[in-house]
Amino acid sequence: MYTLRGGTWSQTAELTASHSGRDAFGASVALSAAGSTALVGAWGRNNSAGAAYVFTLRGGTWSQTAELTASHLTQGDAFGGSVALSAAGSTALVGAEFHNSGAGAAYVFTLRGGTWSQTAELTASDAAPNDGFGSSVALSALGSAALVGAPQHNSVTGAAYVFTLRGGTWSQTAKPTASHAADDVLGSSVALSAQGSTALGGAPSLSSLGAAYVFTRSGRA
Repeated sequence: MYTLRGGTWSQTAELTASHSGRDAFGASVALSAAGSTALVGAWGRNNSAGAAYVFTLRGGTWSQTAELTASHLTQGDAFGGSVALSAAGSTALVGAEFHNSGAGAAYVFTLRGGTWSQTAELTASDAAPNDGFGSSVALSALGSAALVGAPQHNSVTGAAYVFTLRGGTWSQTAKPTASHAADDVLGSSVALSAQGSTALGGAPSLSSLGAAYVFTRSGRA
């Protein structure tokens, strides 16, 4: 952790998990808007089934407050390879790109009454083995819209999927596509605006030079 004070950045904390081992702790990280909640992925935990850890800043001290694991995880799922947090730090999204023969999944966790619980498992409507869905994830500020990348989809052309929370249920509402050639691995990286109305998807292999695509929602999603 680094904090800016008086124009100078200084290290204010070193976060480590309550478990030790070759867990790849720190493979992915996310912060809440106020910078008082942190989410750290450790895809190598438990024979690469994976885990993600929540840390909270209280009274100037960071402490681990939760270890997130998903239902149906198996060895090699790499849960925690990507992570995202809502602005308030009360909704977390964690990718597991190798789940289900590499089709992949992303899991939503919600903080209620001081306890984190899994509230959804997101999968693509056209999922196929080795798509790598969950390689990258992003959340809107309110945590009601999610963007999930699947860079190996359709013979590594890649894809990104939008999910929306309505009435307590998550559903896939869009699959943005770009006018690009094959082998682009679109969705290798993703980002969402605060309102969830603008999406950004990275395609690092486009024409061997790379590109990033901006998608804008028209009307109500």
